[in-house]
Amino acid sequence: VGLQPGRVGLQLGCVGLQPLAQRAAARSFISASELQVIVADRKQEGALYPLWQRAFSPNHALTRLEDWRRPGPGADRDSTVCFDRLLLQMPHAACKVCNPIAWATRCGRSPVLSLYADFVLRGFGLPPVTSAPVGGGGCRDPVRVTWITRRRNKAGASSQTAFQRARGSNPELEAAVLRALPLNTSLGPPLVASLVDFAALDIAAQLATARATAVLVGVHGAGLTHLVMMAAGSTVVEMDAGSNHHYVNFAARAGVTHVAIKGHTKLRAEIVRAADRVVRARCSGVAQEEVAPPAGSAGAGSARRRGRGKGRGRGKGRGMRRRLPAR
Repeated sequence: VGLQPGRVGLQLGCVGLQPLAQRAAARSFISASELQVIVADRKQEGALYPLWQRAFSPNHALTRLEDWRRPGPGADRDSTVCFDRLLLQMPHAACKVCNPIAWATRCGRSPVLSLYADFVLRGFGLPPVTSAPVGGGGCRDPVRVTWITRRRNKAGASSQTAFQRARGSNPELEAAVLRALPLNTSLGPPLVASLVDFAALDIAAQLATARATAVLVGVHGAGLTHLVMMAAGSTVVEMDAGSNHHYVNFAARAGVTHVAIKGHTKLRAEIVRAADRVVRARCSGVAQEEVAPPAGSAGAGSARRRGRGKGRGRGKGRGMRRRLPAR
């Protein structure tokens, strides 16, 4: 679904999305005030109902398919309901935003995904991502790190799958890593880290938290979907994804840097490097260039280098602190 501020249209595909803006003037869009969401399954209400209501159906109550199958006053039992205009959600397997999951995509940032994020954020009174500064803040602003914890499980311990048990929270580890984080990035701005259990927050609080986050940390799971609400130039650190490239591709299309690690041994170093990367992005506008930790600091050299910094491979400029530009 392709979205513009307050308006919605239909757009399918993976790459080749840039012409969307060029064709927008020639397309017929529907105002969000005209939309009504019809829930097609029979499952009970979930956490996303308020999102559908506020962002996609602000002037109409959510309905279910069964509500339309019941004949109205004076109508025949076998009468047919016809919709003048109908937008259908793509099945997950056909959605090109996250797929394929077996390999990394060559697709870059998707304007459709950014417009979708703006559409949802506006429904909750939050600032859009398309007009956000690179990295989500100013050059000297604090870098906010949000670590997704899973202390509240939907299922009891006896009914959890092996996947759920393996990706549960470890309070001792979380506390130890947070204590080990520095108060400031190596380039100066403060580093503010917090643990957040999205399952304990309503959808409005989840969106507000994600929108204010510059570095999102978590094990492979649905909570990382919130990366779409982060400003371009932000970073997501994903643990234990294995060969699943779901969020690698999602991050690429959201303009967010993705870092994958196995286990927790390098987690502290990767969080520090991610925060430095965000500061560099904010100050220079270069979202992909990394910052090496200062020489002799804890974790120096332990994280993978993916940037194209000058002197790479020649030992030139490594471990040096760069003075930040004045406001």
